[in-house]
Amino acid sequence: MATPWPRRSIWPILIDEHATNLSAFLHEVLSLIERNGGQQPLPADTVGDIIRGALTFVLKTQHSPDLRGLSDALNVARTEARTTAESTAQTFDQIKQELKSTVEFVQQSATKIQQNGNMAEEARAAAKDATEVGKATLEIAREIRNKRPQEQANGPISYAAAAARGVPLAGTYNAQSVKQPSAQTQREVIMNIRDPLTVQSLRAMNPSNLKMHVQRAIEQSGNENIVNVKIVSSNQLKSGDLSIKTASSREVEALRQFADDWAHSIGSGTTVQIPTFGVLAHGIRTSTMDMSKLDEIRAQILPLAPQTRR
Repeated sequence: MATPWPRRSIWPILIDEHATNLSAFLHEVLSLIERNGGQQPLPADTVGDIIRGALTFVLKTQHSPDLRGLSDALNVARTEARTTAESTAQTFDQIKQELKSTVEFVQQSATKIQQNGNMAEEARAAAKDATEVGKATLEIAREIRNKRPQEQANGPISYAAAAARGVPLAGTYNAQSVKQPSAQTQREVIMNIRDPLTVQSLRAMNPSNLKMHVQRAIEQSGNENIVNVKIVSSNQLKSGDLSIKTASSREVEALRQFADDWAHSIGSGTTVQIPTFGVLAHGIRTSTMDMSKLDEIRAQILPLAPQTRR
């Protein structure tokens, strides 16, 4: 019986499919040769198919690109890409640092500008208060000159009357002994702080943030008498207390009067310091003072001294 030898005249174009088909074809021919034990010779047509398939495969292999060269090119491209990425990352870091430095410089410049503006505002307010103090001093001197002849003509007066007038007796007034409060003191509110945690939290703020914190507490009070008060500066003393300065002495009085509406917003344990005043009269005869009626004398003086605080 004749052996049915396989035929293959057409091979695939793709080299991997060509290799698969050629391998299968050769295995089939080899299997038939082993089966007939070499009794039947291999047909020339089958041999030709084998040769053409092998030759075509060899030609395709020769014309295939060198994969090693392609691998080397890919490795070079990968290395260059990595180098470019690292260089780009370094450039971005430098840009980030430059932007950070620029932002810090702008913030420092803004802080200096604000501090300079606060100093200028303080100087203007101090000059205004100094002018007011000068006018008040001239008015006191004019009043003393006008009252001195009248006091000399009227003779001795009682302790209560002298204290109510608020002017020393004739011959006892010494202009050098009168000490006007400084403009800075007239525009300053001292806030006592007794809570250590509040002291520490306020000390962590810079002057600008501390000023805004105080300003915000006043604005949030809802009191129309102080809501428009503008804080010029705010600094924390070594004792932990706050020194708050306004643009005028009238604003200081308003903040003291309505302290309960805003002081608690600064922090716990905060109270506004209220100054106290007394009456000192020279040259009053003690014989005119009835020691048993001190309360009545005090009641007569207090309504005439509006600056007195208890």
